[in-house]
Order: sequence, then C-alpha cells, then structure tokens
Amino acid sequence: MTDHRTEPARPLWTDEDLDRALDALHTDEAGQLGTARATLDDALAHQGVPMLTASRGHDAPPPRPARTRRWAYGAVAAGVAVVAAAAVAFTGPFGAHSPQHKHKAAPAKTTVATVPGGDAMRAAAAKVRTFKPVQPGPGQYLYVKEISSDLYTTADTTWSLSYRRRTQLETWIPYDQAGTWTQHFTRIGKDQWVVGDKKTIAKHGKFAKGGFGEPPAWATATCGDFHHAEQGGTQSCLDNEVKKEPNKFLIARKVPNDPRKFLAWAADGDSVRGADIEQRVLHNATMLLRSGVVSADLESTIYQALAMLPDLKVTERVANLAGKRGIALGIDAYGDRQELILDPKTGQYLGTRIVSLTADDTGVPAGTIRNYSAVQFAVVDKPRERP
Repeated sequence: MTDHRTEPARPLWTDEDLDRALDALHTDEAGQLGTARATLDDALAHQGVPMLTASRGHDAPPPRPARTRRWAYGAVAAGVAVVAAAAVAFTGPFGAHSPQHKHKAAPAKTTVATVPGGDAMRAAAAKVRTFKPVQPGPGQYLYVKEISSDLYTTADTTWSLSYRRRTQLETWIPYDQAGTWTQHFTRIGKDQWVVGDKKTIAKHGKFAKGGFGEPPAWATATCGDFHHAEQGGTQSCLDNEVKKEPNKFLIARKVPNDPRKFLAWAADGDSVRGADIEQRVLHNATMLLRSGVVSADLESTIYQALAMLPDLKVTERVANLAGKRGIALGIDAYGDRQELILDPKTGQYLGTRIVSLTADDTGVPAGTIRNYSAVQFAVVDKPRERP
C-alpha cells in the first residue's frame, strides 16, 4: 500500500491527564457505539493476514481484492492469536490503524511538549553501557515480568465492541540459555468494556472475546522456543523467530551489532523513509529490549540506531504501567503514537505505550491508551521463584 500518511505531531498529556488515564485503566470507560465501517480486509491488513472474507447476504458489499499490510504488529507481544470469521474484524492491542478507517481530529489539550528524540537516545546509549542490564550468574535464572493493559476491538459491519484486559507474563531464563525456560501467564482482574452498550455486549460480547487466544498458564521450552513447544514441534535454539522469541544464540547469528546495519535489519530491509517504517523499526527494537536477553553492548547499538530516526520524539515525565516515571520516545503513524519508555538515569527499558491520536469509526476515542506495559528484570535461584 502506498497511501499511508503520517499523522502530524501532537502533544500528549499533563501529569494530571496521565493520572486520570491510569485511573481509567481500572474503571469502565463509557463509549459511544458508532456505525462500524471496518471490513475484514481492513482488520486483517492490521495484522498482516490475507483476507478471508465470505459473503454475509444480498446486502453485504462485494469482497475487495485481498490486501495485506506491509508490516504487522499482530498481537504477538501480548501472546495472543488473531481469528477472523465472515466480515468481522478482530484487532488486538498492536493492530495499528489502517488508512481506510475514518479518523476524527484529536481534541486540543494542554500538554507536555514533545521534542526530537535523537539526543535522548544517544544519551541512553552511553548510559546503558555503564548501568548494565541485569544478568544471572551460573546456576541462576533471569526473571522477567511484564504486566500489560491492552485494548481489543471486534468490529462487524453493524456493531463494534472494545474491551481492556490486564495480563501478566513471567519468564524464567536459565544462565545457560540452551536449557529449559519456564513461562507463566495470568490475567489481572476483570476485563473492562470500553466501547459498546449493554445490549450489544449481551448479544455479541462472548463472540467478540472469542477472537483472541492466550498462551497456556504454565509452559516450558528449550531455548525459549515456546511456539514449537506449544505446537508440538521440535524445539530449537536457532529455528524460532528472533523478533518474537529471542535468545542469545539467535541474536548472535541474526541481529547486527552496528547501528546502521541494525536499522536496516529492523526495517526488514526496507528504506527507512516515512513514519510507518520508523514505527516498524521501533516495534522490532522493542521486541528485543523487552526480552531481557540483550547485552549492554547491543542495547547501546539499538539506541544509537533509534537515534537516527528523523521522526522520533521524546516526551518527558511519562510513567510506565507500574507507575515508574521515565521518558517516552515515540513515532506517530496510522493515527497512533507508539512509544518505548526508558529510565533517563540508566537507559534501562521500562515498558511501552501506544496512544490513539485520533478517534476512529469503531468508537475508540482519541487519547485512548491501546497498549500500556511495564517490565521488571531480576535474578533468582530457580524457576517459579519470584524476587
């Protein structure tokens, strides 16, 4: 697709706005059910999946040619699968807007200004070499805990529903990464409906939530190859996808430790021109940073590469989902601002945030946090032990 447009830079919230947003994560958010125009190919374009449209009757629009988005966030980072049936669109927390959706202008806000983020990234690249990432010793385990609040949207031709779900993913990584990794997934609290009236929720709510899968509560895998472990395949240190399930062996073989080469790798070989490609680079970098298995040297390289992104913006005093404040470095594209949050003192990765800059025709208003996370790294002596 060549008609992707870059949203103009828009400032975010004051501290008071941020506090209200954090409170909203724990409460119901009233939303107006609009006339959903999202068709299946638009939604699957979000996820990078070929169109599977089937006719819904004589009044249904004819299916359009299959289209796929040039890049896909899917819901991989949230550990979910995408399912589509008939003309229903399932969009997970990392399914960014497609330009076919109608967007309303974002409301004016008194905000914290954003500035170019290159200097902040270069500073983080220097600091992370001094404040090295947490690493286990022989016989120990790296403990990685990520809590996440994600917005899930299901849109049919006549209705739309969105709900927020909080989850926790814990991973125990052995010092010898060729050994057995352990993972624990759980939900936190109850889902909160964000868009949809009581009648629509009662009629379609169960179906809307059925479009997204979750990993098992407990799992083990050699080299962190949870995908093949769950599918019953042969687990390997080198056959899983480094951007989804990285380990040090895959990283050493596939991820370049040079800023310019890393930039090309994270762009999947595309020229880094335009905020849409820059957002892809940011996403792929984040998938590595959140894993905990990236060395201080490579982490510094990643930050140096991100410093080259011309549309990168920094926002001061942004908290992660756990309330720890840092700086957010983000890219605006497809009606969303995607950010990674860093500790300005150490350069340590703290989490992510994806904010809707514009309202869309599924009823999700501007300013909605689509994905919000916080990560913790620690060292423990055995699997299932918590710090």
